[in-house]
Amino acid sequence: MQSTRGGAGPPPGARPREWGSAALARRGPRTPRRAEPERLSGRARAVVARARARYARTMERAPVSWVIDPDDPRAPPQEIWDRMTPEERQRVVDALPSEFEISEASPPEGDFHFNAKLAARDTLGGHFQSIGKRVYLACELPVYYPAGRMVAPDLIAVRDVEVKERACWSVSAEGKGIDLAMEILWNERSQEELENLAARYASLGIPEYFVFDRRRRRLRGFRLAQGSARYEPIARKGGLLASAVLDLDLGLEGDRLCFYHALAR
Repeated sequence: MQSTRGGAGPPPGARPREWGSAALARRGPRTPRRAEPERLSGRARAVVARARARYARTMERAPVSWVIDPDDPRAPPQEIWDRMTPEERQRVVDALPSEFEISEASPPEGDFHFNAKLAARDTLGGHFQSIGKRVYLACELPVYYPAGRMVAPDLIAVRDVEVKERACWSVSAEGKGIDLAMEILWNERSQEELENLAARYASLGIPEYFVFDRRRRRLRGFRLAQGSARYEPIARKGGLLASAVLDLDLGLEGDRLCFYHALAR
């Protein structure tokens, strides 16, 4: 029998030749042979080593880009930040969001919560200014640790840094993380939520964490255990909690948070 192309057909019993995906699936893709390093000559190995070194130097000089997801904004990992130029770093810091829409997950808590935050910040700010101590204080400022989800405690304190206005706190840009975080409660929060928040702050290495529940008139303090990423409760002395970060004692008078220095409010 003649084929439709006019040539001789395949011999009886021969398997027809396959093309396309069917043949590839049956035979598998062809893998190009690569010279094994041990089979290369000394000269060839030197050429490969020089090529790899040139590639590494090129990658070090290559522009670094970092895309910020508006739904989950994060600062770049430290290894990427270290490769950025000062201009690239500034663009990242400028692009990190400093304002967020109100959501059901973080509803506003009214004047009782807002006023307590500002009172704590202003009281501490006046104290440190009067004694000439540089302690940066902020309320609900977005804090960005490398590659981590943003956190915004009700109050933060950072020692020995420039006291100026900021849109956010970038740990990589500032050169250090925050030293103290405080949450001020008015609305009900579950114990699980508070425990998760404490675990998160501890994992970030924030040395001290305080929780002031204004409605229930409760104050609790925690400090990182030595060489650990877990908080231990701060023991009360005379009804007060000592903050090593602030060098002050914290206590309550009714539903007001007070700070004491040398037994003087």
